[in-house]
Amino acid sequence: MKYSLIKLDIFLKETIALFASKCQERNIDLEYKILESMDKVFRGDSLRIRQILINLIDFILNNVDEGKVRIIIERDELLRVRLSDSQLARISFSVVSNKLNLSDVQLEKKLRIPSKYSSELESELLLTKGLVEVMGGELSQVNFHSEEKGYAFKFKVQIPSRNTPNLFLESETDNSVRENQNELFAKRHPLKILLAEDNLFNKLYLDKTLSNLGYENTVHAENGYQVMRRMEDIHFDIIFLDINMPEMDGIEVTMEILKRYGSNRLKIIAVSADIGAGAAERFWAAIMDSYLSKPFTEKEIMSIIRRFSKTNRLASQ
Repeated sequence: MKYSLIKLDIFLKETIALFASKCQERNIDLEYKILESMDKVFRGDSLRIRQILINLIDFILNNVDEGKVRIIIERDELLRVRLSDSQLARISFSVVSNKLNLSDVQLEKKLRIPSKYSSELESELLLTKGLVEVMGGELSQVNFHSEEKGYAFKFKVQIPSRNTPNLFLESETDNSVRENQNELFAKRHPLKILLAEDNLFNKLYLDKTLSNLGYENTVHAENGYQVMRRMEDIHFDIIFLDINMPEMDGIEVTMEILKRYGSNRLKIIAVSADIGAGAAERFWAAIMDSYLSKPFTEKEIMSIIRRFSKTNRLASQ
C-alpha cells in the first residue's frame, strides 16, 4: 500500500462534490461528520479509501429517493501490533442513510459472491468488500449508528499511527524523481488515449494515473454512443473501455468499432470487475486486445501502454 498525507476535510469535500448533481436530482443531503476522536490529518492509502467511499455512497444513492446520507469518521482502538517500532491505528468510516429502500436480507445477499446475473452495482459492492479486506479491515452492515439513526455501511481500515516513521511517506526527492520519470514515459510511448468509463472512482483513478505518466490530453466518454461520436472527430491509438457502460455496453461498442473501422481500428482494452470464469473468453471473442481487472494498478496500465505503443510504432514503419 502507498501511504500519503490525507487532509480529511479536503478529502471528504472533494469526494462529496462528485455526487453534487445526483444528490440535487434526488433531493438528498450528503454530509460528513468527523468525530472528536479522529485526527483531521493522517497517513493512509488515499486512493483505496476514496474508491471504497465512492462505491458505498454510489450504492446507497442508487437505492434511496430522498433524505439524508451522512459519512461519519472516527478513530477506533489502537491495535497492539508492532510495525517498525510503532503501532497501527484503526479508523472507521460509516455511510449512513435514513431512507435506504432495501431489506436486510437483500443487502446480505449482495455481499455474497455475485452470479452472472449480478448488476454492476452489486459487483462493485463485492469489489469494495475485497478492497477493505486488502487494507486489513472489514466491511459490515448495521441497522443503527450511534450518531445517526438509519442503515449504515461501516468499514474499518488500518493506518499508521502518529508515531509511525516518515518511511511511510514519499520524500520530496522521491516525488521529484518520479515526476521526471513519468514525463519521459509519455514521450517514449506517445499515444492518443480515449477513456470510456462511467464509474466515478475508476474515471478519476485512470485520469490521474495517465496524467502522472505525462498524458495530459486524455479524452473521456461516459457511454458507448459518446465513444462513437468522439471517434468520428479524433483519431485515437487506444481505448480503455468499461464493459458495463450504460446505454451501449463495451461488447456492443467493440462490435460497432470493428464494423466501422475494420483493421484500422484503435487498440481496445476491456476494463471490468467481472474477470472471472468465462469473462476473458467473452472479451477475446469480441476481438478486444487486452483487459484490466478492477482494481488495477499503475504498473498494469504502464505495461499495456508499453505493449501497444510498440505495436503502433512497428505498424507505422
